[in-house]
Amino acid sequence: MPESNTRDIIISDNIAQKKGLEVSDYVGNAIDSEEFLWGRFKISGIFEGNLDIAVTSLEYFERRLGRESSLLVLPKNNLSEMNNSLINLRDNNYNIETKKTLIKNNNKKNRDLLNLIYILIAILTVSLTIIVGLYISLYLKTRLREFALYYSRGISKSNIVKFVLKELFLITFMSQILGVIVSYSILFILKEIVFSELIFLAQISMFDIYLILPLFISIILVSFILTFNNLKTEKLENIIMGG
Repeated sequence: MPESNTRDIIISDNIAQKKGLEVSDYVGNAIDSEEFLWGRFKISGIFEGNLDIAVTSLEYFERRLGRESSLLVLPKNNLSEMNNSLINLRDNNYNIETKKTLIKNNNKKNRDLLNLIYILIAILTVSLTIIVGLYISLYLKTRLREFALYYSRGISKSNIVKFVLKELFLITFMSQILGVIVSYSILFILKEIVFSELIFLAQISMFDIYLILPLFISIILVSFILTFNNLKTEKLENIIMGG
């Protein structure tokens, strides 16, 4: 193991092979600016293993992090005794995290994040619904003469309304599908091309797709309301009469 308060480091054979390093070589961002290690270290040993892991002195972490750090080696058995011992350390002002508290804290953070996401989704849904509603209203008004012509030729108002609603539903549905496809394509390009040598965690799950349902439903409802409001019999007859 590296001696106390030295710049020695031991690395796994896996790292050594990947980087072409040997004992007595130097590593660190003082040698290569892209290295994660802070400063310059001399490799004092290489141990077998297929994990990317390295060990240096505690003083390095104290200087780097500004606080004491520790490594907990888990025993093969009697884990409950170890957990009880760790919990008892809380009385000595140690910050102890158990599986139970870790899950509890993460769930709380996730709930806070989800609440924020829901608020943003609500704001976006209302804003986009208003914008799309204005476009739909303009779309219907510009085609009123066309619909009035259909009505004058004997096509019932209910059939005209059905035609318009089917058209708006198809446009809305295809827009949602196209948006999902474009999003997947952008993430694929970022993951496989732009960040191909890095870890790229962003992805689209079914939960993300469900989040667009409120917008989809809102637009459909607005389409119904605006269609029935703009295609009233009185309006169509007024246009036919030259109003």
